[in-house]
Amino acid sequence: MSLIPSNTAVSDRLAVLREERAVKKATFRSAVEAASIEWEAELLLALEEFRDDGGFTSLQERMRTDVQRQEHRSLYDQCGQPIQPIRAPSDHHNKSLCDIFLSDEIDVGKALSCVSDSTAIFYTGDPTMATERAALRIRILTAVKQEMRDAIKAELDAQAAHDRALVEERNRVAQEERDARSRLIRQRVTGRY
Repeated sequence: MSLIPSNTAVSDRLAVLREERAVKKATFRSAVEAASIEWEAELLLALEEFRDDGGFTSLQERMRTDVQRQEHRSLYDQCGQPIQPIRAPSDHHNKSLCDIFLSDEIDVGKALSCVSDSTAIFYTGDPTMATERAALRIRILTAVKQEMRDAIKAELDAQAAHDRALVEERNRVAQEERDARSRLIRQRVTGRY
């Protein structure tokens, strides 16, 4: 199929449509950038309130348990996590998950519980302010959750290193004690003290 305009009038109109579309996209991008300041501030405030209400405590405990399970599971299974796409609200299967990020008021606890590196908003057609806000929320919450996961993993790794060092020290002391007993037994057998 040829995409060459049939005449100059069509060519001129095509150029105008391209320009209008470029202007529309640029205007939308500018509006998103301006609105994202408010969206980010609102989300950070919601995160602060969630923290102040003790919401991170239970989430961190669940994450700690999940990280420990994943570390144990990774010993047996090297598969990654399946992608959990969030589709547009017309997808009934993921509607409630999508609503978490698209709603005007975000439930930070639910959002943090379900967001992951593979969470994304998929939509048909042009992006909207709501989908752009949802994408920003997902990026920020994913980063917050990853920081929490990294801190928990570092804490668990430090504890494991401490435990290994303690066990190694106790094994060393036990070996020294066995060696000392062995020397004492040899001294008794040979009669030298």
